[in-house]
Amino acid sequence: MDYVHGRKATAFLRESMYFVPPYTNAAESIVQTNDYIIMTFLAQIAATLRILQTEIKFNHRDFYGENIIMSKVTTDYSGQVCIDGATINVPLLSGCWPQLIDMGFARIKCPTAGVIGTFSMLRDKKQPLFSEGRDICHLVIYILVYIIGLNPTNRRGKYPISEGLRDWLRQIVTIHIDALDETYCLAKGINIYDPHLKQRIIFDPSLDASHKRGWENLYHVLNIDYIRLPDATPTAVLKKYAESFCKTK
Repeated sequence: MDYVHGRKATAFLRESMYFVPPYTNAAESIVQTNDYIIMTFLAQIAATLRILQTEIKFNHRDFYGENIIMSKVTTDYSGQVCIDGATINVPLLSGCWPQLIDMGFARIKCPTAGVIGTFSMLRDKKQPLFSEGRDICHLVIYILVYIIGLNPTNRRGKYPISEGLRDWLRQIVTIHIDALDETYCLAKGINIYDPHLKQRIIFDPSLDASHKRGWENLYHVLNIDYIRLPDATPTAVLKKYAESFCKTK
């Protein structure tokens, strides 16, 4: 196994973004910079996942800042993605591009062997179906709560972003449960009874990152096959990035 050089995304983002002490107004330039860093990072992730999901139906399923390494790229590299006939150029961040690590929960689809999955934390130990939005949704919840610092008791965050970006990130982590005909924003938490699983589905985003039970519950929520995440797909993220920060051609 090769050693992956770089910095974990959690530390990288916190060092790159502007921190603003509580009860202090953030200058517009600070907010704009933080918006750009978060959006570009998510676009890099989306460009990577779009390839993996298209080719092998890849889901990481444990996708948060500690399982992403920001590695220096020595060449003049930028990710190019073609969507609906338009080319979107995704640049490096401080000369870095993300690499995914820790595939302990990952699953792929092999043409000859079907779905190949690793260890599952699900109670019935089954391998969930492929979900295009699962990994980005998981990552954005982590970014909102543990990097930006948004949770039900801290609405502004430690690394301030614009209201527009905050609303869009919350849209990404909004799940649709067709079986219950209901919609929930995971950034606000979820506590519902699922008659199909015959148990409660609970996730509290204000829990500390070391609170294992809270993140186990999030894992269960995101791996329920009938939960839809239409705004968390790589294509949706890349289109939003293109609208906000780059020219298409």
